[in-house]
Amino acid sequence: METKLVEKQFLLSGKGLELQFQDSVIMASILERMTREGIPALPVHDSVICPFRHKEFLRQVMVEEYEKVMGFEPIIDLKK
Repeated sequence: METKLVEKQFLLSGKGLELQFQDSVIMASILERMTREGIPALPVHDSVICPFRHKEFLRQVMVEEYEKVMGFEPIIDLKK
């Protein structure tokens, strides 16, 4: 019941579009920084693929850019 109230609150509110825009700003910033460092980075949905040796730098960049836009640290799942 409580979930339905939350859904109605945000349904057709434009919040989804706002979140999509924020996501695109974050991803663009991540890719720009990786490119500036000369590190290949390929966006795939909400993920970024890069050479394994740069994974820690990518994680740092992702956290910093996310925090700039959202105001809090994200949860990042690193996969090989």
